[in-house]
Amino acid sequence: MLGCCPYDSYDEHTEMSPIDETAKAVVLLASTPKECTMFQPFNNHTELLGDVLRLMEKVGREMRFVEDDEFEQTVATAGQDPEKAKLLSAILAYQDVGRRPQSSNATTATLAPCCTVLASIGVTLPASTSSK
Repeated sequence: MLGCCPYDSYDEHTEMSPIDETAKAVVLLASTPKECTMFQPFNNHTELLGDVLRLMEKVGREMRFVEDDEFEQTVATAGQDPEKAKLLSAILAYQDVGRRPQSSNATTATLAPCCTVLASIGVTLPASTSSK
């Protein structure tokens, strides 16, 4: 929707989970003992955001890498459009604190037990490059 991403996000790690596999994981997690009540399925195979965005270009989605100030201006302009603002609500919320959100390995460390539980019940999410 924005058509651009800041250069300094190129090497951010991101994960993508096939919706059918994620749904299966949610259903199976629902059958775990009641003491196991808080899980968030995620794919522990990550990709670089820049690589994902470059692949988007190959399927016809224009994506430019830009300096931070141009990205911030693009987000601000999109935020003035009510329809785009709905889609950008998470990014716009971080704008109020004066900086973009930073990635953290804490997410992986916190969510790792979920991957372990999923593996114990026979569910592993594939790497993004896997095909069925």
